[in-house]
Amino acid sequence: MYVYMKHGIWKHMNFLLADTAMISISYILAYYLRNENVGFPAVYQQLIIVLYLIHFCLAFLVEPYQGILHRGYLKEFVRVINLNVVLAMAIFGYLFFTKQSALFSRIVFIYFIILNISLVYLERISLKRYINRKRKESDEVSNLLVITMKKDAPELAEKLQNMNLPTMELVGIVLMDGSGEEPGIGNCPVVMSKASMWEYVRTHVVDEILISLPTYAREDICEEIQEFAQMGLTIHLNMDALPYYIPNQRIQKIGDMTLLTGAMKMASPEQIMLKRLMDIAGGILGLLITILFGIILVPAIKLDSPGPAIFSQIRIGKNGRRFRIYKFRSMYIDAEEHKKDLLEQNKMNGLMFKMDEDPRVTRVGRFLRRTSLDELPQFWNVLKGDMSLVGTRPPTEDEYQQYELVHKRRLSIKPGLTGMWQVSGRSEITDFEEVLELDTQYIMEWSIAMDFRILFKTVKTVLGMKGAV
Repeated sequence: MYVYMKHGIWKHMNFLLADTAMISISYILAYYLRNENVGFPAVYQQLIIVLYLIHFCLAFLVEPYQGILHRGYLKEFVRVINLNVVLAMAIFGYLFFTKQSALFSRIVFIYFIILNISLVYLERISLKRYINRKRKESDEVSNLLVITMKKDAPELAEKLQNMNLPTMELVGIVLMDGSGEEPGIGNCPVVMSKASMWEYVRTHVVDEILISLPTYAREDICEEIQEFAQMGLTIHLNMDALPYYIPNQRIQKIGDMTLLTGAMKMASPEQIMLKRLMDIAGGILGLLITILFGIILVPAIKLDSPGPAIFSQIRIGKNGRRFRIYKFRSMYIDAEEHKKDLLEQNKMNGLMFKMDEDPRVTRVGRFLRRTSLDELPQFWNVLKGDMSLVGTRPPTEDEYQQYELVHKRRLSIKPGLTGMWQVSGRSEITDFEEVLELDTQYIMEWSIAMDFRILFKTVKTVLGMKGAV
């Protein structure tokens, strides 16, 4: 799934609000620097509303926030000065035409402009540093793989790295005319040929593909573009690329490059934010429920069989990211060691393991699985951001190692505590390819309303103990 960024002022509402706060502080400080121990007159209070309106109009008409995250210190300072010059002219123009200029001190406005330039500049630099740092520290950073020609690779790699994009990290370059033995390009750690590309994509975390090829080389990559789309990866093409191979095309700017972008599903920042808020609220509520049940379940699990009450395991998340999942333990502590002895009894056709009357499950574990109470600690994964309330089932490492390229499409979103598969039969579905189809349907048709429907169906399914093993 690809989260498209909106253009215009709404994209940087945080800067608009922060600038407005600095205007308020500068205006009030300017007045009291000129008029000590004097109350704030009504006429000055009314003018601050006019300041807000002028500032908002400038934000929409002049677009002072376009490309703000990528501006250098000097360029930002010039932008702040320009904004304040226009703001001062607008204020004086308003006072002149409304014949109110005699009511105000010119010294106050001089102080205001000087203070506002200083405070807005410091605020923007600080806010940009905070946003860029947070993005680099979070899972929002996308791993980008570039496909290009050998002669174009150094310039393209330098261009991408100089952009210092906070939400994107260049992890590899594929040279269409390379032999696989080329040295590294710039600071890029991986250089591959077309022949070794698929193994890298299969075994590494790749979120987005940037294809930058001359006209004569594009026909050689058409099938690969279709494969990337089926895997659920986000694809970027230059404007002259063939558009009909990419689903859900959208033209966008990344740095100073104009690209044609496509993915299985496009989501707006507002949709992703709302989904995350749902996860946080659900995670907090779920953890409270987990603690209440844990008071009874933890002693019961430990009395039933030796070992810890909480079981943890490495699972595979979005686009191959590994994370540790948590459950109430429902099996004996040596369960994984005996799994290979039970593979012949696997009821699933494909890359999942399920069996009826699994001998590794404890007596308390059977009750936990029948009621799905063993899943409760995963609310911690949801709160942390490893998982979502609704998504796709996270595979184990051994399952993931057997995945073919097309199977990675179900990993193009965060794994979920519940999902389309769980409310469509759970363990009654015995074909992994059917699970893949359900997961793909969920990704392509996803909406907040769909998540609510799945959560509602999950409650009904769990309470009815339908499809539980």
